[in-house]
Amino acid sequence: MDFRVDPKYGSDNTRIALAFAIYAISHGADPGAVSAAIRSRDLSHKGTEKRQEQYVERTLAKALGAMRSR
Repeated sequence: MDFRVDPKYGSDNTRIALAFAIYAISHGADPGAVSAAIRSRDLSHKGTEKRQEQYVERTLAKALGAMRSR
């Protein structure tokens, strides 16, 4: 599934990353693999390496939280 071309996300990479993470985790993907996939795109606009890591961690935490609330 290619979330990047889905018009409902309006080309918002943050929303796309979260949708991908929720989808992947709900289909049995390992959270580490999901984190690696998110990191594979250019996150330099998020700031320093530390800020990028925090973004990935927040995104993964939100995805896991969304799965728990279902």
